[in-house]
Amino acid sequence: MLRSKLTLFAAALLVFLALLLLPLALDNTPVSICGSGAAAQEGDPCAAQNATIEAYQVVAAQATVDKANHKATVQALEALCNAGPTPVPGLPFQDDFAANTKGWFETETQYTAVRIEQGQLFVGAQEFWFMAALAPELRLRDFYAEATMTTVYEESVFVGFAVGNAEVSPARYHLILAGSDWNENEQDFTWYVRLYLWDGTTLTVQDQAEYAPFWQAGEPVRIALEASGGQYTLFVKGRATQTYEFASLGEQVGLVVYAPDNALNEIRYAYFDNLNIAQPAAR
Repeated sequence: MLRSKLTLFAAALLVFLALLLLPLALDNTPVSICGSGAAAQEGDPCAAQNATIEAYQVVAAQATVDKANHKATVQALEALCNAGPTPVPGLPFQDDFAANTKGWFETETQYTAVRIEQGQLFVGAQEFWFMAALAPELRLRDFYAEATMTTVYEESVFVGFAVGNAEVSPARYHLILAGSDWNENEQDFTWYVRLYLWDGTTLTVQDQAEYAPFWQAGEPVRIALEASGGQYTLFVKGRATQTYEFASLGEQVGLVVYAPDNALNEIRYAYFDNLNIAQPAAR
């Protein structure tokens, strides 16, 4: 009788344990050792785990911010590189001299002349004189100016560009010119590129270099002057000649004719056409 009761009790205990453990056996969800409400106690592995997770979250957030900042920096640099030079008021300055629409100062004296005629800009000067026709309203430090020049003279004439200041009295300029002059040593005419300084009273040669003849009488010639960072390079027929470095006396630029000594004591002149003045990088 007692053995039967023990057998029944053992069977009932096995059934009870089976019912208790069966749900756990069927649940595949891993059980975390850290409950959602685990307290951050010293030495508690849950606190260390949560601290590590929070640290990774901070690093991830900072990485996102850094990536956004890097992208913005790259975009700003690309925009700056693609923007080109800062626009200068009045540029490009272009004139075909069909009429005096730009406001050129036209003058006629015993020694000099500037006028627009037959679709060209006429600039002339008597022996030992020069004449600068300044581009109206422009004030520039860096530029690229070019024009087509034609003269009937091969001897005793210089043409080119002036940079300086005509708003003071007397006006002061640097002249960067190409042309020919009598050479006493050679007893013949020699072609030069010259840098002149007009200080308001005296015209003096600052530097010169000899060249082969640049043009023939009546030949249209493209001349240009590039000014960049205080350096001035004269071009004739697309060829760079001399580069001069000096502190400009002003921000005005113009076209020049200079007449050195000539036996006939007559005016020298040139016609200019298709003037274009732009920023150096824009040419």
